[in-house]
Amino acid sequence: MYRSHYIKAGLVGLLIMGMIGSCRREDGGKESNVDNVGNEKKEVRQKEAVIAVVLGREIGVDEAEQLNSIIVKALFEQFAVDHKIEPTEEEMECLTRRTEAIQQQRMDEMAVECESLRESIKNEDLIEEERAKQEEKLENLEKALASMQETRNEIGALDDAHQRKIKMGVAHHLVKSWKINAALYARYGGRAIFQQFGPEPLDAYRDYLKEQEKAGAFEIIDKQYEPAFWKYYTDESMHVFYPGEDADQVINTPWWMMEESQ
Repeated sequence: MYRSHYIKAGLVGLLIMGMIGSCRREDGGKESNVDNVGNEKKEVRQKEAVIAVVLGREIGVDEAEQLNSIIVKALFEQFAVDHKIEPTEEEMECLTRRTEAIQQQRMDEMAVECESLRESIKNEDLIEEERAKQEEKLENLEKALASMQETRNEIGALDDAHQRKIKMGVAHHLVKSWKINAALYARYGGRAIFQQFGPEPLDAYRDYLKEQEKAGAFEIIDKQYEPAFWKYYTDESMHVFYPGEDADQVINTPWWMMEESQ
C-alpha cells in the first residue's frame, strides 16, 4: 500500500473525530460544521485594529495568526461558488469507501506487526538494546492501533443518521478541496507539491492570489504581515515538489483513487 495513503487515511480519522465533537455540540444547540472551522467574526472592528480585508470582511489584529487561513479560505470558497464546484454524492461515497478500506488494511497490518514484535521480544538471545527498541516500537504501534479503534467505536456508537452525516461531512470537505485544486491547476498550471491531504498546485495558488489581490478581492493593510502571508507561496525551500511530468496526474487524480503501485 502506498504509504502516503496511510497518512491521509489517518488524517481523515482525525477529521472524523472532530466531526463527532461537532455533532455533539450541535445536538446541544450550538451550530457547528467542518467547513465552518474558524468562522468569520461579525463584530464591528475599530479602524486602527484592522490589518487586512478579504471580500469585504475585515480581519483584526487579534486574528493575525489566522490571517492566511481566513484569506485563502474565503477566496477559495468564492472561487468554488463562481465556478459551481461542488462534490457529487458518488464522489463522496467513493472517498468514504476507499479511506475505510485503507484504514482497515492498515489496522490489519499493524496488528500483524504487533504480534510479530511480541514474539521477537520473547527471544532470549535478543540483545537488550534491540529489545528496548522493539518494545518502544510495539508500544507506539499499540497506541496508534488503539486510537484508530477508538475512532471506529465512537462512530459505531452513533445512530445511522449521525454516522452518515459525519462521513459525508468529511468527504464533502476533502472532495471539494481536491476539485478546487484541480480547477485552479487547469486555469493557471504550474508545479505541484506534496501535502498530507493531497498534492497542491503551489504555482496556481500563488498566481490566483496575486490576481485576486490586484483585483481588490483582498488587501493586507498592515504591510508587516505581507512577508509571512506570501512565504508559503514563494519560499521553495519549504516544499517537496513532484517531478514536472507528474504534476498533471497527481493534481487531476484524487489521492484516494491513486494506484497502490505509485
